[in-house]
Amino acid sequence: MADVPKRYFQRFFVLAGFIFIALLLMGAFWMHNSSKLDAVESNIASKFKNFEIYENEKYLPSIKILGPKGDFVNIQKAGGRYIILNIWATWCSPCVKELPSLQRLSDILPYESGWKVMAVSVDTKKNLPKVAKFAAHYKVDDIANYHDYNLELQNNIDVDRLPMTLIIGKSGRILYEIHGAAIWHDRDMVDFLELVRKVH
Repeated sequence: MADVPKRYFQRFFVLAGFIFIALLLMGAFWMHNSSKLDAVESNIASKFKNFEIYENEKYLPSIKILGPKGDFVNIQKAGGRYIILNIWATWCSPCVKELPSLQRLSDILPYESGWKVMAVSVDTKKNLPKVAKFAAHYKVDDIANYHDYNLELQNNIDVDRLPMTLIIGKSGRILYEIHGAAIWHDRDMVDFLELVRKVH
């Protein structure tokens, strides 16, 4: 009976050792991905007019937008997923041009990957039918039939140039602010987003 506590003690140390090694490996894996992400960011930055990395923690406030089904959607509550939040308008030709590429990116990223693409129009209320028409014409209804109906997005985010895209972490933290259109569905962009998910 005297051996029982000793056996449990040994098992505890073996288990603690495994946990310590697992934590070390996880830390090394995270550091590897983090340094890899740093290198990839400069390549991705060259695809846009402006690419800003948010070093300090800044979180997306609670913002409700009009969704594709005519109901209000809280951007923060996107099912605990990472968000590619694109801000566009029907009068912005680079915005309209990149919508199909954003749709293709959304199709490439499976639901299980944890990403959601949302393109929110900042057109005036009277242009709502036009927004729906554009979304249908370009076959981007899934991602682009969102509208900043009550200006909550524009009142909380400084939207000074279009197209503008925010990449938001699972916790609601804004990670990147991007200006300018791009080919979103190319391999470099998909690999970059995968690294973002692994690091953040």
